[in-house]
Amino acid sequence: MSIELLTLGNLRHLYSVLPQTYHKPIAQQLGLQDPVLESWLASYVRVRNICAHHGRLWNRFLGAYPMIPTSKKIRWLEDRSVLSTSDPNALERKRLCPVLVSFQTILYAISPH
Repeated sequence: MSIELLTLGNLRHLYSVLPQTYHKPIAQQLGLQDPVLESWLASYVRVRNICAHHGRLWNRFLGAYPMIPTSKKIRWLEDRSVLSTSDPNALERKRLCPVLVSFQTILYAISPH
């Protein structure tokens, strides 16, 4: 219950200071791998901070980018070529779209209906 009171920054920090033995089970509960979840949390904190300070999100490079999962088990875009995993420097990977898709993936894992 107390986790619901944490900010995204606090949640990310709490996750990062947990012993590594806890990272994998937490990520698996969401259907992810540990490095993927860490990158997603970092990108959520960045987007939240931009919004909180009334910054522009559209067409902006975020600076913290979510890893695009390669596992077919992770719910992601049906057409995975939209955000290709082959080129980590592709412009479309550095914008808001992958953050929103990752957020949708987390929400679906938490509450599929």
